[in-house]
Amino acid sequence: MLYLKVGTLTGLRPCEWPGAELRRSTRDGFAWMLVVANAKATNRRAQRTLYFAELDLQTADDILAWIRIARSSRYQRLLNTVGRLLWKVTRELWPDRTEWPTLYTTRHLAVAAWKAHFLCRGQADAERLDALATIAALMGHGTDATASQHYARANAGRRVVVPAADPEEVARVRQVIDLHWFKKLIECTEPGPEGGAQSLSATPTP
Repeated sequence: MLYLKVGTLTGLRPCEWPGAELRRSTRDGFAWMLVVANAKATNRRAQRTLYFAELDLQTADDILAWIRIARSSRYQRLLNTVGRLLWKVTRELWPDRTEWPTLYTTRHLAVAAWKAHFLCRGQADAERLDALATIAALMGHGTDATASQHYARANAGRRVVVPAADPEEVARVRQVIDLHWFKKLIECTEPGPEGGAQSLSATPTP
């Protein structure tokens, strides 16, 4: 499904697609840039830019196709249809679960992949803070508390193309996270001897 493919790559909220623009990059070292008007456009966060070193033509066409759909008059109706299908299919597949995928799950999967890419054990404090700020900038958040609200284990992120954030947007992210606490969180959520998480499960914030 087109929505699932482009959503897990870009991490956009469903409501952000109508205002998104995919362009050839103006930044050296990158082929494409996806400019997004932030849904939560608070102080100094009117938009964010995701830079891709490369995208195959099919993926670029898929993003452009979904942007066209998002700008059409039928977009909200289509989202409602996709949401209902997800509701029906996921409950048939996993009837015993207490939580099921939603339209926002694509965003959550994208963030898990970004955390798998940017965060790792053994990072110096400065490296970790930069990684957290980068993830927050890619999400359109104003603080680095993103990872404290939801930490997806590093191995939870699939191997996907990971965008780069705008350095100026990264610099504007406010540091609020307690690194000592965050390191403890990583230790608690890393796979145990049987390959599963030792503890802690949370639901991502939008």
